[in-house]
Amino acid sequence: MDFITPSLELVTDKQHLVLLPACGMALWTLLCLVYMALRRNIALMKRQVSIKYYRNYDTASEPAWLNVIGQHIENLFEAPQLFYAVTIGMFATQTVTSSSVTLGYAYLGARILHTVVHCGSNNVTHRFVAYLASTVVLVVMWVQLTLRLVAL
Repeated sequence: MDFITPSLELVTDKQHLVLLPACGMALWTLLCLVYMALRRNIALMKRQVSIKYYRNYDTASEPAWLNVIGQHIENLFEAPQLFYAVTIGMFATQTVTSSSVTLGYAYLGARILHTVVHCGSNNVTHRFVAYLASTVVLVVMWVQLTLRLVAL
């Protein structure tokens, strides 16, 4: 339980630090979007996919390697939304501690690792471990915020 609430000592003059990992996550998502656009354009130029596919997404399909990138982008718009919410919640309620900031960076690192595995080797076991790590960190952050709010 000490890891979840190691201390209620707030980082009073540096509340904004909890937002930096969230900014990193947003930047990472944008970089992944650019990567997907580049890979799709290369696939179009090499005629590995037809432009007709992108009109309605209902004819033919993308090559599997390209489809994985699209699936990963969708994933970056799912669970990370809870990360943005918890960091903004901590900032808004001024309940940021040094462990909050550390956990934020741990989440960002786990999500970057998840991207590298998913869009690289796509080893399902390694991908699951990275995803599980990020989920555990996210749960701990929400428990911390909840406990701090109850203590206010």
